[in-house]
Amino acid sequence: MFGILKAIVAWVILMLVGTNIIGFLVRGLVHQSVPHEDEFETEFVRGLVRRVRRWDTVATAGWAVLCLGYLYLLFRWWNLTVALAGLVLMLARLPELLFELRTGLSYSAEARRISAMNMSRGARVFCDILAWSALPLLWWGVSRR
Repeated sequence: MFGILKAIVAWVILMLVGTNIIGFLVRGLVHQSVPHEDEFETEFVRGLVRRVRRWDTVATAGWAVLCLGYLYLLFRWWNLTVALAGLVLMLARLPELLFELRTGLSYSAEARRISAMNMSRGARVFCDILAWSALPLLWWGVSRR
């Protein structure tokens, strides 16, 4: 009984941490927040744009290192099964995150009303199955320790 409770608490924590890490990493890789520097006329603004783009690259690389470190620490402190559960929870977030970046909408009540922009039902079910499949995997990993 205590193993199930530990698995549920660990699942919630891994879901929160993994969702945020993968969110920052994918947004840095996919989303271009600043236009290209050639679109501006003054050298001052071009310099600012170059600096912001450089910072975006450094921040994305930092999030990639943090993501790998997170998975390594899960493996090191617990075991491979818990690290795989963390990876599965991060991968479960990808389709929804890419939908958000493409449309600018989260999968909420407002997005459901706009039928042309809705995330496909298959992708949503896939996300849910992945997220819930991490729970028994996590239970197995936590209870073996």
